[in-house]
Order: sequence, then C-alpha cells, then structure tokens
Amino acid sequence: MHGTHRKRYRTPLTISLIAAAALTLSACAANPAATPGDDGDATLPSSIAESGVLKVGTEPLVGMPWTALEDNTNANIGIDPDIARALGEELGLEVEFVNLSFDSLIPSLEAGRIDIIMSDMLDTEERQGAIDFVDYVIGGDGLMVSASSKLNPASTDELCGTTVGVLRGAAAHITIEEVKCDSSEPIDLQVFPDVNALVTALDSARIEVASGDPSTWGYMALQEPEKYRAVGQVFNSGPLGIGVAKDSPMSAVISEALNGLIESGKYQEILTSYGMGESSFMAEAAVNMGQS
Repeated sequence: MHGTHRKRYRTPLTISLIAAAALTLSACAANPAATPGDDGDATLPSSIAESGVLKVGTEPLVGMPWTALEDNTNANIGIDPDIARALGEELGLEVEFVNLSFDSLIPSLEAGRIDIIMSDMLDTEERQGAIDFVDYVIGGDGLMVSASSKLNPASTDELCGTTVGVLRGAAAHITIEEVKCDSSEPIDLQVFPDVNALVTALDSARIEVASGDPSTWGYMALQEPEKYRAVGQVFNSGPLGIGVAKDSPMSAVISEALNGLIESGKYQEILTSYGMGESSFMAEAAVNMGQS
C-alpha cells in the first residue's frame, strides 16, 4: 500500500480521456446530477498553478481529531490539515490555511478568497446548492454531556426539555431545530460560533447537551473521561466533503489527487493515526454524494 506514487499537477495537466471518463462515471454513480466540471478536465486553474499555492479554508476551532491550532506554534493540526498538506504534495502546491468561522467558509469559497474548504463539513444536498463536494470520509453528528450529567439521550428526539448547544451553520443546527416537542417542553437551542465556545458553555453548565462531530466528542471523552461523556446514536450520518467552487474543474483535480493518496496508502495512514476506523474510510473519491 505504501509504494511510491508519482506526484501530479505540478503544471496544468489534462488527464487522459480514459481517466476522465472513469472519473465522470464515478461521480455520476454517487449522484446522477454531479459531474467533476463542465468538461471533466483535471487541470489546475491557472491562478492556482501560477501562484503555486492552494488556499485551504478551515474553522480551526472545530476540535481534534479534525482541526485545531497547536498550542505552542499556532499551526493547524488534525485530520483535515494533514490531508490538506498531503493533497498539496500530490499537486505540487504549497498549502496556505485560511482560518475562518464555520459559517463564513462557503461565502469565502464563493467569493474566491479560498480555493477549497476542509473543515469537517458534511456534504448535504442543501449545501450542494452553493458549492460542490469531493467526499473523503464518512462522518455525522453526535451528542455529548458532562460526565456528571444524569442525561442520557439516545437520539435527538429525546432532547425535548433540555438546553442544547449547536455550532452555527452546522447540519446539527438544522436537525435539532426541526425536532418536534410538546409546547411545555421545548428545546432551548443555543447557537455558538465555534466548538471552543460550545464546550465552554457545557463546562459552565449554560447548556446541558452539546451537539457536534462524534469523533471530536469521542476523542474528548477518551482524553478527559472525568469531564465528558459521549451519548446517543450518531445522526446525520453521511459523507464529509472537501468543498470546491460550483462547477469548478477543482472537483476533478481534488478527486484525482485524493485517489492518489488512497492508492499510495497515505490517506489510510493519516486517518488511522487519529484513531479513525475503516468504516469511515472512502474506497475512492466521490463527487456530491450528498445527504438530504
């Protein structure tokens, strides 16, 4: 699995017709309406190729294992930064991280301030209205409470009558908003700009339940079992995607680069190093698998 793999895309390069056809078929199998780009071309946009830099938008406070800032150096660390750097090597590009709030990632991509999004973002059909996704891992949402809490909700339907924290713009925000509760026991939904603020609210008992990525909650509960407990079933299970501009050739470029990492074993090596199980792995990159 760890054999040598030739790096590609050091300059704009068109893949062969056979490879382009295979990529298009793979994308259409995931979603019949999805294509890697208007012409299936895996050529780097000239602006990126000429600059030699791939600007990666991320919310650095999502939390480990996905993305965080290293205490001493303030460097971006976690699964997403590691995969982003590996993609940069595959493409022959320097990676520049642009740290943003989660709800400003898609507008920044649409405005051209960043080239891709890598920030533990679920590929949903709603988001596909604004951007395209190259799906790279299977994820979802989960719940966490304080270790001392008597609450043990098995699902979002059992959140009625509790105070729940959500990350602004996250899929869980929409899901929990739509939970039907008796008027006498509504969900008190509190919205936070980042995971640090969300966890701080849980620590200070301003909220009773935190919603977010189950991998993050599991990691925190493992590190500090005296403080946190992951509870309930994973919901919103589906693919996490690398966001690219709508109908951009970058979907083909990133797909091909990600498949290179999968082929070389680098992809599996990164995920395994953060304790991710094989059930979260993608066998190959897919465009716009989506989730309703």
